[in-house]
Amino acid sequence: MVKKNPYNLPRSGIPQFVGRETALEKLHIQLQESERIAISTLTGMGGIGKTELALQYALTDRDKTLEDCSYKSGICWVNVADQGNVGTQILNFAQNYLKISILEEGELEDRVKHCWQNWGEEDTLIIFDDVRQYKQIKDFLPLQQKRFKVIITTRKQRLAESIKVLALEVLDEQSALDFMISFIDKERVNEELDEAKLLCEDLGYLPLGLELVSRFLKLRPNWSIRKYRYGLKDKGLQSRGIQESTEEMTAQRGVKAAFEISWQELEEEAQEIACYLSLFEVAPIPYKLIKELCPIEDEDDLEDILEDSLINSSLIKDLGNKVYEVHTLINQYLKEKLEESELATIAKEAYCKLMVNITKKIPEQPVKTDVEELTLIIAHLTVVVKELNQWINDENLIWPYVGISRYYEAQGFYKEAEHWRKKCLDIFKQRLGERHPEVALSLNNLARLYDNQGKYSEAELLYLQVLLLFEKLLGEEHPDLATSLNKLARSYNNQGRYSESELLLKQAFELRKNGSG
Repeated sequence: MVKKNPYNLPRSGIPQFVGRETALEKLHIQLQESERIAISTLTGMGGIGKTELALQYALTDRDKTLEDCSYKSGICWVNVADQGNVGTQILNFAQNYLKISILEEGELEDRVKHCWQNWGEEDTLIIFDDVRQYKQIKDFLPLQQKRFKVIITTRKQRLAESIKVLALEVLDEQSALDFMISFIDKERVNEELDEAKLLCEDLGYLPLGLELVSRFLKLRPNWSIRKYRYGLKDKGLQSRGIQESTEEMTAQRGVKAAFEISWQELEEEAQEIACYLSLFEVAPIPYKLIKELCPIEDEDDLEDILEDSLINSSLIKDLGNKVYEVHTLINQYLKEKLEESELATIAKEAYCKLMVNITKKIPEQPVKTDVEELTLIIAHLTVVVKELNQWINDENLIWPYVGISRYYEAQGFYKEAEHWRKKCLDIFKQRLGERHPEVALSLNNLARLYDNQGKYSEAELLYLQVLLLFEKLLGEEHPDLATSLNKLARSYNNQGRYSESELLLKQAFELRKNGSG
């Protein structure tokens, strides 16, 4: 029988480890670089796979022969968050696996130090899993000697200044699909490949979400991936399959429970800011939008909350250049927290007010610099009209639609511009009825878009509707009708219908003259 290095590793619950080859290599390099004790911290959001990566790294070495393995003096796994008693776990390993005689009396940290002093002379790997605070392990770290290699898994981006950090990202699309296929029959996935790709995207390529959903679908061979996607879209984090882990999984929490740990560690003010951030689209968020939205007067205080609480807890990601991002599943989680809080109405009204003010400043014909600036925030503007238009009063409702349409029209994306102007018209009809000045204004905006594209027949039809509507609302002799007549006249002139245009201009002139006289 081949002799193995001593270990107390938990069982891995995944059938195939994919997409982390580079991370494994970087981790190994980090652990070999130091001339003293080497400590590497695996960080990332809940469910990113920190524990699994540390476990797979250890299992790879465990499965080698004693001659070929790196950690001949053992691999000690310490479950920090769930089991606690960090020092006691180390003593138990030393006594049961290494046969070290432990001290029966004295302070716990001194007894652990005695174990480190009497540990084997070869390299040893110590894994502290799920560390919430550095003080949990500080007094129990190994001696400052090169033979000790330490992996710490934590959500904290900055657990301690002197420790090297390896931040884990979500899987890429192909790795996510491969991970799904390791649970579900490959043929089943390939039959709905496009839906499978969309499901991976819906889950934000998060390993925990992918595993939970894949296990759920494996037990339901008659379910289509498309069916599950619709349920996920409707119920979000309350969907079946994503809430609870199974006993055979490495992770022992569902997605929501994994995020709850980070949430509970936040101060109340940081929780409020996180709720405000849930209103943004799942896209890069410029800091200036956060600053203008969140009710924190002192900018230094806001930056401290972002850096020390939300980023450090891996609830939001710093993309650099004062741009941030919230993962799609965390965004859903924070939305639930917002709805449960007293902030919901206040936050939504503030968000809508901010976006309305932005769109009011968009010029009728945006130039290149305007478009470039809007590109950074257009996704967040569309949130208002997709999800929050009920929080905008009638007077301001038109502005987000007009602003978004102008953004696309300036780039020649007329189909997109038309879509938003039609949506604007529809929402006003629903909210205010068919006969309302805002409906006429929306018709006019759509007509102008057609006019600018040379779609004169479509524009003419809408201009006539506007004229007819204003006649009903204001009366046939009202001077404000002159504006509608002028626009229809301009459309006729663009088509070379000069006599008709001239007639309308004369009518407009008479209306204005009579109105002023």
